[in-house]
Amino acid sequence: MDETDLLATALFTRGWTRLEWALFGTLEQGVFQVQQDLLEAAIRDFQRALALFPTQRGQASMHPHLLGTLTMFLGRAQAVLALSKGQSVPAAVFTALDDIADTIDKQEIDDPYARVLVKGERISWHKGNYLDHRATTFATIGLPGKALKTLHELEKLTEQTYGRDETRRFVWLDILKANIYIGLEEFRTATTCITQALLTCQDINSLTNAAIITDIYGRLLKSRHKASRDVQELGDLLRESSVNFLEPEE
Repeated sequence: MDETDLLATALFTRGWTRLEWALFGTLEQGVFQVQQDLLEAAIRDFQRALALFPTQRGQASMHPHLLGTLTMFLGRAQAVLALSKGQSVPAAVFTALDDIADTIDKQEIDDPYARVLVKGERISWHKGNYLDHRATTFATIGLPGKALKTLHELEKLTEQTYGRDETRRFVWLDILKANIYIGLEEFRTATTCITQALLTCQDINSLTNAAIITDIYGRLLKSRHKASRDVQELGDLLRESSVNFLEPEE
């Protein structure tokens, strides 16, 4: 293919799919298991996409929206892979999180269809989207304090960056909050957030989020808060849900 932009977007989209599969593809005893082979495949796809746009000697560069999103996901994949192997998160991951802030709101694409072709998703690469991914990355790699600080920045922008009809975005923010509060060992607050997310997911029939909520419930069951009434009620809601990923009780 001569269509470098389209090829880069295709590689990014495949890498993103592999990353999501690696993180959310296998539930064992109600908790997601990281799949290293898929993380490595995702990293290869992201790096191949970046290699299509050398920046030396004035050659063409990747669209800033795709560059920002891809770099964020690449760092997340590299961080999770390192942690799954018992290694430290590469310092380059943290540097990249700051560096890609310069890509926000550059060369805006108004047409949603063109946006998908260029950056692989309909959502613009605005500050709210950047903070969302940044908080998610910090939560994923075990830095809940940094994640919570970033989430507070995001919440200040929410009314400006997301429309009131973007229900799935707000569900994701509740899920993100739950992950962060688990990391901070504030299990009661985490349970409240994830219960609210589940109730909304039932209204919109969100399959992927239901699986993520099951994972969070599984981690709550491994915490000191496991015997609490609100965790038990969350489990009851999950079992009664039309989309149920819980293993049968013995």
